Amino acid sequence: MKGKKVRVQLNTPIDIEVSEEGAKEKIRLETIFKIYGTITEFGNAGVEIEISDLFNEKNLKILPPYRSLFLPYHKIDYLFSAT
Repeated sequence: MKGKKVRVQLNTPIDIEVSEEGAKEKIRLETIFKIYGTITEFGNAGVEIEISDLFNEKNLKILPPYRSLFLPYHKIDYLFSAT
């Protein structure tokens, strides 16, 4: 599965801090429900994904504040192939 493009639906959302567009110091909290990316590591505890897109509860695209993210399996509801 390493190197495979995937879409991840989370059963428990992740809250992340993102900066407001055009403002360097303004930060808001976003709730992430869906992640698109590429699996970089696949282990016994979870997967590490290189993020390409994040989506909130309203299905709006969020600019990723991180390049990659480790997701433990208990956070993942569905993991779909995106290719």
